Amino acid sequence: MHPACSSRGDDSSWYVMVEANCAWEEEHGLLLVWRDGRTLTKVGGYDGHVTNANAYADDGLRDVVYVATNPNHTTRTTNAG
Repeated sequence: MHPACSSRGDDSSWYVMVEANCAWEEEHGLLLVWRDGRTLTKVGGYDGHVTNANAYADDGLRDVVYVATNPNHTTRTTNAG
């Protein structure tokens, strides 16, 4: 576990990233990220980004925890979107 910083200039939050190896995704593993140690902000393969908005350079994904292939299964921290 290690703290990470967001690449967003307007984000003063701190992040905790947990990386793990997993059998179903050997190349990228699993990444879990919490903002300020309280709110799960990202679940996916390890890519070094603390949010999906950062990973995809898309502010519309600011509240997205998991980006699913099928949008019906995308997980958000809010009901917006």
